[in-house]
Amino acid sequence: MSVLTREDTVAGAVPPGMCVNIHTPIREALARCITRDEPSRFGPAMATDDAGRFAGLVRLERLITALTDEPAVADGSTSGGCAVPSEAP
Repeated sequence: MSVLTREDTVAGAVPPGMCVNIHTPIREALARCITRDEPSRFGPAMATDDAGRFAGLVRLERLITALTDEPAVADGSTSGGCAVPSEAP
């Protein structure tokens, strides 16, 4: 599964997609997103449930906002995962 841009579709290219489980810690998901190849670095990641089924898209902006809005716990991590919001922004 992959997210295609108009340019990808015209060129017939299918960039590799990135999946994150809905329970993946936000810091981990963000680190994985930001280390992707430059053309797909800022594109959305696909969220999957524990069975690997598509659960929604996770935009990089939402990960950053969730990380900066969420208080850190004692070990410096955050308590939340990449749960897909029930409504679009």
